[in-house]
Parts: sequence; structure tokens; C-alpha cells
Amino acid sequence: MEILFQITGNDRNPVPMPFKFICMINLHFDSPVRSLAFKDLELAEIIAVVSRQALGKSADLCLDVKADALLTLGETYDGKVSDANSATFLAENFRQLNASGIRVS
Repeated sequence: MEILFQITGNDRNPVPMPFKFICMINLHFDSPVRSLAFKDLELAEIIAVVSRQALGKSADLCLDVKADALLTLGETYDGKVSDANSATFLAENFRQLNASGIRVS
């Protein structure tokens, strides 16, 4: 387990260090798209873009506010990775954040 922030000062007067983070919960990349594509291809195409937009906007926000970390909680995918493009998009965003000094966890 990694400690993401520290308390400085002494035992009687701890001084919290500021720690700024963005949190994404249950991104579920591409999860509804597979079953929805059988019913409504146009709607499936729209929904396929939404999770990528959410990740892209979260990454941009981290960069804009100079966050210390992006926390990802819950499921990123529903089961197996079904789309290599989504996995690549996710990895590229996380790499960009790490290169900018923003931890991704």
C-alpha cells in the first residue's frame, strides 16, 4: 500500500500537506455497447464514445487543476477488455498523466 500524502510537523501540531485529486468511479468502458448494438446501432455508437469522453475530460481536469492524483475506483471494464482501441485510449491517457507528474491509482 502506498501512502499518497504525509502529515508534517510534530505530534502535537501536525500540518497537513495539501493533496488534490480527481476520482473516477465505475467507468465501465464499452459495457452496454455490445448488447445495445443488436438493438440500436446508432445509439450504441453514441454510447461507445461517452466513456472515452468521461476519461478524457477527467484527465484534462487533472492537468488543468494540477492534481496530485487520479483515483480510479470500481470497475473500469465489465469483465474482459472487449475493444483494443479503448484499452489503448485508457493507457495513453494514464501515460500522459504520469508523464505530467500525476499519479494514477
